[in-house]
Amino acid sequence: MSPHKRIIWICIPLIVLGLCIGCSDDPTEPDGNGVPHGDVTTADSMATHWMQALADSLEIIPDNEDADSYRAVRYTEIRDGMDAALEVNSDSPIAHIGCALLDIIEVNYDPELWEVIDSLIAYDDENKSALASTGGIYFRPGSPILRNQFTLLATAPRELARRTLTGIPGNLTLARAQEILEELVMPAFDSAIQHLAAAEENAEPVINLQLEDEIYEIDLGDILMFDAALHAARAGICIAISYELDLFDRAGGYGWIDEINDLDLCESFGYSEPYGAGSRRVVHVWSERNDAARDSLAISVLQYNLEERFGFLSLRDNRMSVAYDNLLTLRDKLEEAVAAIRAETDNQNDDIIKIVDLTDLDDEIDDAGNKPRFAESFTTIEDVLNWVETVLTGTYHIDEEADYGDIEIDVNLSMLFTNAPNNWKEYIPYYRFKDPQDWLDWHWYAYGWDVSPRTECFSTCEGPDSCLANVTRIEYLNGEYDLDFIELLDGPNGDPIDLNEVIIPYVPDYSFGGLFPGATRDTWLDIAEAAGW
Repeated sequence: MSPHKRIIWICIPLIVLGLCIGCSDDPTEPDGNGVPHGDVTTADSMATHWMQALADSLEIIPDNEDADSYRAVRYTEIRDGMDAALEVNSDSPIAHIGCALLDIIEVNYDPELWEVIDSLIAYDDENKSALASTGGIYFRPGSPILRNQFTLLATAPRELARRTLTGIPGNLTLARAQEILEELVMPAFDSAIQHLAAAEENAEPVINLQLEDEIYEIDLGDILMFDAALHAARAGICIAISYELDLFDRAGGYGWIDEINDLDLCESFGYSEPYGAGSRRVVHVWSERNDAARDSLAISVLQYNLEERFGFLSLRDNRMSVAYDNLLTLRDKLEEAVAAIRAETDNQNDDIIKIVDLTDLDDEIDDAGNKPRFAESFTTIEDVLNWVETVLTGTYHIDEEADYGDIEIDVNLSMLFTNAPNNWKEYIPYYRFKDPQDWLDWHWYAYGWDVSPRTECFSTCEGPDSCLANVTRIEYLNGEYDLDFIELLDGPNGDPIDLNEVIIPYVPDYSFGGLFPGATRDTWLDIAEAAGW
């Protein structure tokens, strides 16, 4: 990654870290006597003091059972201090930025959120103690928590998926995780974004802070970048909580995961048969019995959810339109940030994102080789952002060169959000599950040889090995399987198809609810031909 790109992508944690570590003189807090209401300088000074207190509190959080209570008391004190600064002057940009940071930090350390996160993490004895002081696997021991705010939210879905391999607590479901995002995380992001909006309305706030013996200038462009990052995260959260994704068994829970984990079938055993006059043949058998049983159970759960549980993949809480608004705002905030940075006239030495960083990126966009057709006219960051707006707000015609022809199709991404599908089952290809006995296609490989009479032992799976004398033939039989549990059909209750022949599955709506306006089966067949599928 080029240096200027690296600066752009790390600017958000630097802003956050800089705001909290910046040094300041210890202000005299207003006592109501002689301090005029509306004095923004006093309010900013108070807010800077409390941001320093916030940074200090993160450094001295006790590594014991008192940590949660310490945070609760200290964060309440800091919140009160920020509120006091806003009472002095409600436009104080530093106070609003401090409140935005505290919103994110508080939800990061929320005990209920960590109860859910901890239930998703399979600690082992080696790393559990090393990670305890930092709250979980999301934070390296000793690393400032502010550098990891978005890592927590970004990795929670990964941990939920990983945890399905080791068992999920009976009271935990994806729906519960979605509720946590709704009840705890979303309000914090909403509040933080409101505070940043208030800070941005002030006349271009500029904050000079010291970070590791260097002075950094945090200005409007940097704050807008932070705001854009929050909108990006909020859009992702809205999408994550919009659909019902739990794969329940018939009991309405995740007991099937425990059943999979408890499987312990014998995979290696043997048997004997007569072989010639007075001798025996021993066959050693190995097969993927555990994997086969696990796959069969998982397929049965998938079949139940797709065919019998209506709620699966249905719209549970339509936040897709909210996600769409956040994506539009994200683009706008990036555009405003770029404009604010380009308009700066001050010395750039202490800026986190410098004008030259943007001009260098412009040059890279302009000079990029092998551009796709849609990007051939791009020369600046603004060109890219204008294209993003076009893609997000209306129908966009894709016309790109492929190996065997041109790919042409219309796309309207807004339909995915403003006309969100009520249930994604309505758009999956026509299909039919095979009979359970046909889900696994077994392949057996046998080989063996004659031997001089000897004693041969083999596993019985139920007790000590069985040993037989006068064995003159030894054979090995290995079993492997392929999954073959579903048939794609040529229509509702139709006939099975060979995807190698028809190339494109048959689906109820080739436009996918208007996401690809006017698309037909022929549209997708033309794309497949051009791409060489």
